[in-house]
Amino acid sequence: MEPLRQLRSDDVLEFLRVAAVSARAHAPGIDRLDQLDQFEGFDGDFGGDTGTHVATTLEEFAATLPSSASLTELAALLERCAGTGVGTAGRLVAEFLAGFGEMCRNTDSLDGPRLAMAFEVGGERVAEALRSPRAGGLPSVVSVVAQRALDLADDDLPLPDLIIGVADAGLDALEDTPRQWAPLADAGVVDAGAAAFLVLIDALVATIHGEDPEPPSWEFPERVDEEFTDSERFRYEVSLQVDGRPDSAALLGTAWRTLGDEISVLADDVEDGATLLYGRIRTDDIGPVIEAAIAVGRPHHIVVSDTRA
Repeated sequence: MEPLRQLRSDDVLEFLRVAAVSARAHAPGIDRLDQLDQFEGFDGDFGGDTGTHVATTLEEFAATLPSSASLTELAALLERCAGTGVGTAGRLVAEFLAGFGEMCRNTDSLDGPRLAMAFEVGGERVAEALRSPRAGGLPSVVSVVAQRALDLADDDLPLPDLIIGVADAGLDALEDTPRQWAPLADAGVVDAGAAAFLVLIDALVATIHGEDPEPPSWEFPERVDEEFTDSERFRYEVSLQVDGRPDSAALLGTAWRTLGDEISVLADDVEDGATLLYGRIRTDDIGPVIEAAIAVGRPHHIVVSDTRA
């Protein structure tokens, strides 16, 4: 599959659904970031549940999505969800998506420049939602991402290249959060809210680049060992079955793209509209892989193999 050059309404629907599944998969790790901050006695913004709050916000919104809709109709749905997010991080993510939705009005597709403006408006909504945001938080990373998107659009980069550049800038900004706020540096963590926001960017990368994306250079930097080839860099193979819905295979496959490679998700239709999935992935993130499966159905027959044993 060639990368998308424009995002149409069905693509934005997929992005929003994948973001919800991915957020649930990453929620435990993001919560641990926030809990470490809390454990050190700092005045955390999100109470140690940032990942869960963002995942719940996105899941509740995804549950309201129709099977199909125009971009203008999606914009109205996103606006109605603004301010209804769970927790501070969830509310900020909802505001960002509402701003993103403003650029979906009166158009049939989002190209690179329009997506960049969607990031800009989303960033403005986030900035307006907090009167006195601290340094090194979610708003600061959103601001960096939005500015990078505008810069790349000015350079006439096509949509697939633009989103990779945006994702790269987002990770750099996330890694910079401890230098902006000393308590994060003292706790040895990056900002949990900013990490949760980057789940949205990962979902856009996966949606735009399709089933076989060119992996961004930042995506798995600390997992790559020069001793191993690209196909061997992930240590574990996870196989499982999932009792799911007709759309579960597409959602799981897309969510897994940010977690590993050699992905296979097959689906068999069973009675009463249910679907039985057979999934396999090479990964170093066993927990998030299983969390993603839980987000789309009931996983069972889970087998984890150490390929280097």
